[in-house]
Amino acid sequence: MMIRRLLTATAILTASTPALAAADLSVDVQTPTVAVYDTGSYDVVVENVGNRRARNVTLTIDLPETNTSPTVYLLGDLDTYDSRCSLSGRQLTCALGTLRQNRSTTVSLDLMLPLSTAPIQIGASVSSPDDGNASNDSDVEAADLTTYPVAINAPVAATNRHCTSSSNPGLTSFYECELFPSSISSHGITLQSNGSISFANAPPSFTGSWSQTSSDHLSLQYFDGGQLVMSFDGYGVSSSCFEGRADFFPQNGYHALYEVCL
Repeated sequence: MMIRRLLTATAILTASTPALAAADLSVDVQTPTVAVYDTGSYDVVVENVGNRRARNVTLTIDLPETNTSPTVYLLGDLDTYDSRCSLSGRQLTCALGTLRQNRSTTVSLDLMLPLSTAPIQIGASVSSPDDGNASNDSDVEAADLTTYPVAINAPVAATNRHCTSSSNPGLTSFYECELFPSSISSHGITLQSNGSISFANAPPSFTGSWSQTSSDHLSLQYFDGGQLVMSFDGYGVSSSCFEGRADFFPQNGYHALYEVCL
């Protein structure tokens, strides 16, 4: 009987003991669907899902960066951002003060992102001396960027601007070329109605072909003496221009970022 009473008392005590009292911060990066080179509004939501207030809440937002070397830049343009934040390099640090239990706050920023051959990611992390759970303190999301349809009414002249990059790790966006205008070269081509390419200044052995698998996509191939020497895949970044990556053959270790404008 005594043992039963002790077990019953323990069960009652356990059932009535409250959960561990602590703040619990979570962060959620929300990315809009926006066209490349257009400015979109990105939200970072910080929530206290715990049962105690969180003091001195600090949010850090890591903006996408270029693959340029030795100096690294923001991959895109940051327009406006929350007044609680300060910018240093490619990182926003936001002092959010005290966040009560079951409350949230949203930090917004307006960001223009270019076309990239690699996913463009935005990361965020949150901290507080009162946070009792670190498992939900960070989030990383890829930007959701759309491209433009470009009508090609061949024959049509086009100008190709490009810069060359090492493939390790290498540039991923023509935007990076434009940070260094002196690195950009150009040449002219004509997209013929039969799918061939003619060149403004090239030896007779140099030929080419072009195709569109979708209205926002352009493929180019350059040949020298019948051998493939360059392959380009680009996507529409405006009503008349494509951007993308060009790979060289048989040259290894390098590629180029191209802009092709009609």
